[in-house]
Amino acid sequence: MLEGFQNINAIHPIFVHFPIAFVIGALVMEIIFIFKKDERFKKFAEWLIYSGAFMAIIAVLSGFKDTDFFGHSAPGHNIVHSHRDIMICMSGILVLTAITTFLSQKYDIKFLRKTLILSLLIISSLLIYGADIGANLVFNYGHGVNTTQNEQDSVHHDDHKHEEERDHKH
Repeated sequence: MLEGFQNINAIHPIFVHFPIAFVIGALVMEIIFIFKKDERFKKFAEWLIYSGAFMAIIAVLSGFKDTDFFGHSAPGHNIVHSHRDIMICMSGILVLTAITTFLSQKYDIKFLRKTLILSLLIISSLLIYGADIGANLVFNYGHGVNTTQNEQDSVHHDDHKHEEERDHKH
């Protein structure tokens, strides 16, 4: 059951998509709220911010755990530091934004609410930049994937047959 989780090397990739989706969703909901003045979009944006902050913390913690697994000798390790620093910065700003969003709602501080769109734009920019570096780590250096299987798959012989019994050369 759930074979994909049986030999998992890294848990970070499981969590990283949630803050991305929640933050971008919050930005979209906040833009709609600004134009439509519909409180439902405002509330939805707030919950997406809270959820994004929570999942960003989980993603950062899982990233630290996975970094220990790969170690300093892993290919692309120099890029890991850039990814880590950007995403910690983004997560910190996101958590502060979640706190200020909560305070602006609880105490009806309109000034804090008006700065939310700027915060979400900054957070989204950092998030996209950091996620791109993370994607580089995964797709170009194999971080977070089963590297042993990838090494076995990359070994090709000049002449061989596949299941379909077609001969060809690599």
